[in-house]
Amino acid sequence: ELGGHSLKAAGMVSRIAERFSIQMPLREIFMNPTLEGLAAHLDTSETVATARIPKQPELEHYPMSRAQRRQFMMGLISGEAMMYHVPFAVHMQGKLDVERLEEAFLAMISRHESLRTTFHHEEDEFRQRVHAEPVFTLERGARLRMAAVKLLGKGGDEGLFGGISALMERFIRPFDLGSLPLFRAGLIPLGEERHLLLLDFHHIITDGVSVSVLLQELTTLYGGGELPELDIQYRDYTVWQEEQIGSEAYMGHERYWLEAFEGALPTLELKSALPRPQLQSFEGGLINFRLDEELTLQIKAFARERGTTLYTVLLGAYAMLLSKWSGAEDIIIGTPVAGRNHAGLEGLIGMFVNTVAIRSFPESYRTVGDYLSELHEDVLRALEHQNYPFEDLVQKLGIDQDRSRNPLFDTMFILQNIDRVAYRSGGIEFDPKEFDPGVSKFDLTLEALEQDGRIDFALEYATSLFREETVRALSHDYAVILRALVEDGAQNRINAVLAASKLV
Repeated sequence: ELGGHSLKAAGMVSRIAERFSIQMPLREIFMNPTLEGLAAHLDTSETVATARIPKQPELEHYPMSRAQRRQFMMGLISGEAMMYHVPFAVHMQGKLDVERLEEAFLAMISRHESLRTTFHHEEDEFRQRVHAEPVFTLERGARLRMAAVKLLGKGGDEGLFGGISALMERFIRPFDLGSLPLFRAGLIPLGEERHLLLLDFHHIITDGVSVSVLLQELTTLYGGGELPELDIQYRDYTVWQEEQIGSEAYMGHERYWLEAFEGALPTLELKSALPRPQLQSFEGGLINFRLDEELTLQIKAFARERGTTLYTVLLGAYAMLLSKWSGAEDIIIGTPVAGRNHAGLEGLIGMFVNTVAIRSFPESYRTVGDYLSELHEDVLRALEHQNYPFEDLVQKLGIDQDRSRNPLFDTMFILQNIDRVAYRSGGIEFDPKEFDPGVSKFDLTLEALEQDGRIDFALEYATSLFREETVRALSHDYAVILRALVEDGAQNRINAVLAASKLV
């Protein structure tokens, strides 16, 4: 009720392990949602020594993490594409000291080895090299400035911020993973005290949590603040991760996932999809829609009454939608997890994010309550085993490489829980701006964000597979299913809930 979610719960588990030497399953946070209940559980828990991630000596190269290997390999298979970039924009208001901004960037690159690391495949090994000297140039080209001024002239701020995608298309260029830098920054003056900062990172060195870390640290450094010294670097994490492979904990995670995906694996084929191209296309479109305050409150109350979470209710409704549109009752949906399963990783910039796949069975004869209860347990178990690299699971399952689709699942669901806030420092307000990157890594990706008492959704889709009107119909039917869930109650059968909407 106070805003807890899986990312914060995972951080709490890590801090409890560090502070009290207690390995607490993630489910205990959700089963004991009060301080009193959690304290009682801690009192009866056994202590286990928590190993720190050790610092590594200076070496010529280090192993890539599992997530980095997948990024590296996908880049080789598909060629350089915008889907492997993490671009974002920041509107800066106030009297900007450009030299001080450049110094803040250089200080941040010096602080985080991941921002001065290159990647190589040599002697059948995936290696990363950390370079001593930062490489950075703040781009200030006239071409971008003229494009921004043109957008401002057409529609003011609304025209500019609506046109960030067009600016990004001009700004983004391929990266060479074997050479620095693997991120770039461009500054566009919009007026005497207004600037737009464009940033583009290769995904192999950053993730969503890292973006938040970067903005916090950049603004602190710009304002002249000091940051605590980092205990470890990303290279220490990659060596530590390699050492976990084959450990008792690793094998326990592996057994869970292999059992969850034993037998024939389903593929998602929506009835309204266009013929699938032989080679996957990553061009994408985006449909935004919103639930009103009343329905948002009803959904959150429904989740509390069922002893589950907002995430589970939204995920369950999405699985029901996909089941109806595909005719399948065995649905696999991917979801990203932060992958920062150790307290020492919280403040690092790097590629930590992992993917877990949730397999559920929204059979039409089942009651909504039974289905959501089972899904809630499945989600908690998946989160408890989230440390197992998705790349290893794909390999263990022996999934054939199909260049027309992703391995194991074709759709993602994300409940966004990374705070996007404006920062103020050194007389400047730094305000991150959302934009549509025009790509889709999967057939469909549904992203939810709770803000201002409402739930905003963005449904990203592959334009090679779906027409815009089809995706709009999907988004409409999803909202209808959510309303039917809360109005008809948990004892209703799934087929009755789906019948409430005029689905295909």
